[in-house]
Amino acid sequence: MSKTPKIPKMPYGEGSFSWNEAKGMFRYRKRIGKKKRPVDVYGETANACLRLMKEKEEEQKKKDRLNNPELGINYVILQDGLLHWLRTSRYQTGDLKPSSYDRMESIYNTWIKDSDIGRTAIINIRRSEIQELLNRAARQRSLSTVKKIYGLLKMYCDYYFEGDPSQSPMNGVKLPKPDRLKRQQDHGRTDEYQELPDADGHYILDDDEIERFEAECMKTPVPGKPGTKYGPLFLFLIWTMARYGELLPVRLCDIKGETLHITRAYHKIQTRDSKGKSTQKYIWQEDDPKTASGYRTIDLFYKAQQALQDHIDRTFDEPPKDTDLLFTTSGGEPVSNQYLNKNLQQVLKRADIHKPISLHGLRHTGASYYIRHGVPIEVVSRMLGHSDITTTLRVYYHVIESQKHSAIQDLAEREKNAEMGQKSPKSDG
Repeated sequence: MSKTPKIPKMPYGEGSFSWNEAKGMFRYRKRIGKKKRPVDVYGETANACLRLMKEKEEEQKKKDRLNNPELGINYVILQDGLLHWLRTSRYQTGDLKPSSYDRMESIYNTWIKDSDIGRTAIINIRRSEIQELLNRAARQRSLSTVKKIYGLLKMYCDYYFEGDPSQSPMNGVKLPKPDRLKRQQDHGRTDEYQELPDADGHYILDDDEIERFEAECMKTPVPGKPGTKYGPLFLFLIWTMARYGELLPVRLCDIKGETLHITRAYHKIQTRDSKGKSTQKYIWQEDDPKTASGYRTIDLFYKAQQALQDHIDRTFDEPPKDTDLLFTTSGGEPVSNQYLNKNLQQVLKRADIHKPISLHGLRHTGASYYIRHGVPIEVVSRMLGHSDITTTLRVYYHVIESQKHSAIQDLAEREKNAEMGQKSPKSDG
C-alpha cells in the first residue's frame, strides 16, 4: 500500500488540500468568486494544484466582472468583454449554430475589434457613439449588416447590464433607415441607380435589367470570350427565390417534375478549439433550413426549369445521378459565396448594370418580379420560406405600393377608354 504524501496546510481563507486515494492525486478546494462557491482542482503535486486554481480564479474574475457591472466596471473595455461573452456564453454553451457564431464573430472583428468604441470602457460608452457606429455602417453596408451589428451590441448590453438595464447605452438607439443618396455620395456614384433599396437594404433588378442580365448569363463560356459557367445558377436563384445556402445541398432527387424540395442548407464554417478560438480552417456543414417554414416545395417557373437544364448541361458531362449534388465546383465541392459573388459582379458589369447586387439580392429580385407581375403575396411568401406574411409585406412594401399605383392607373385608363367609346358618334351606315 502506497504511503499517503504529506498534506500541505494553507492559511485561513486560502482553501485546503487533501489526498484523493482513488485518483492518486492531491485535491485542492477553495471558495472563489463573488459568490464564494467551492471549486476543486486535482494535481500530482501541490504546486500543480495551486497553478490550476489560479487559472480558475482568473477565469471567475472575468465572469464576475461581466455579470456584475459594479465589480470593476471601468476596467472592462467593450472588445474584451464582448469577445469573452461570445466565447463563454454563446459558443461553449452551444446556444448558437456554428454558422451564426461565425457571423457574430465576423461582425465583432469588422466593427468592434480595435475600433474607438471597442477600446472604450463599457460604462463610458454613450448612446450617441453607438448610434454613430450604426449610421456609419448604414452608409457603407446593407441594412442587413446594420441589423447584425445592432443585434450583437443589444444582446451583449442586455447581458452585461442585466442588474440595471437603465444604464445600458443601447437605450434609445434606433436602426437607421436605408439612405440611398448618402450611400451614393460616399461611393461617388450619385448619377447611377436611382431607386431605393428594399426594406432590408438590398438593391434589385428591374424588368429591363433582368432581360440584359439573362442575356449575359446565357452566353456559353468559351476561351477568349466573356461568359460564366454559373450564369444559369444565377438565374435559378432569381426564379426560385431560394437562399444561396439552400441550393448547395440540392441533389437531383430533390427535383420532382416541376417542383423543387428545400429540406437542407449548407454553411461554410470555421473549425474552432474548445474555447471558441478559430483554427483558421473551414469546413462545409449541412444543417436545417433557416426556419421551420424553410422546409418547402417551390413550383418551378418555366424560366427556372430552363435555367436548371442549362446549368446541368454546362456542369455535367454525363446525366447526373439522383444522389449527385447539382451546384458544385468541378471537384465536387459546394461553390463558395465569395467565388460566386465575384462571378456575379463580372456578369453585372458586362450587362451594364451598376447596382450593388449580391447573391441575396437575386432572391429579392425574383420576389419583386413575381409581385410586380401579379403573383399573390401569400404565394410569394410561401415560396420565399418566410415564417410570417408580415415579413414579406415589410420587405417588399415598396414593390406592393408601386404595383397598387400602377393598378389604379391601369383601371383609370380602362375606364377612360370605355367612357370615350360610349361617347363616340355612331356611323351613318
